[in-house]
Amino acid sequence: MGGWTRYTSDDEPIISNLVTYIATEVEGHWGMQSRYGIDQELAGPAADPAACDEPGGTRFDSNARNAEQVVTAALATVGADNSACARHFHFPYLVIRPGRIQSFADAAHLQRRLPETPLQLRKVRALQAGPTGATVALEADMFGSRVRGICLVRAEHGDWRIKSGSFVVPR
Repeated sequence: MGGWTRYTSDDEPIISNLVTYIATEVEGHWGMQSRYGIDQELAGPAADPAACDEPGGTRFDSNARNAEQVVTAALATVGADNSACARHFHFPYLVIRPGRIQSFADAAHLQRRLPETPLQLRKVRALQAGPTGATVALEADMFGSRVRGICLVRAEHGDWRIKSGSFVVPR
């Protein structure tokens, strides 16, 4: 994870971008496969600068909580009600896998690929949040193995849903 801020010539912040990179190993070589960027509008000092996501920036705690709730709700329905689970995603939905990106055009395509066994949710935590999106880390148990992942959750027309995900599933 990282980020940057663009400034005016008078050292006034214009915009910040929080970034999470997805690095994968393919045939013994590591490389950047994807980037989750969360733009932040800098609207001047917030009431409590010490509690801001960025110095001089704006808090996005409620967006982080919205994103966590969407991921939690989706994971709670995996394997139990995959139709309900698919309602928590924006389409096309992308899964970033080592060496390839898998795209699901609609809910019907995603439902056919979701596990039929429920997950045991362990942890969901927003890592970064901005005005229209957040990155959320997750841990769950599936088939006796720990699954870890990160999702990009976006608000489109006020509707928070998962846009893409990258997961580490032990073999």
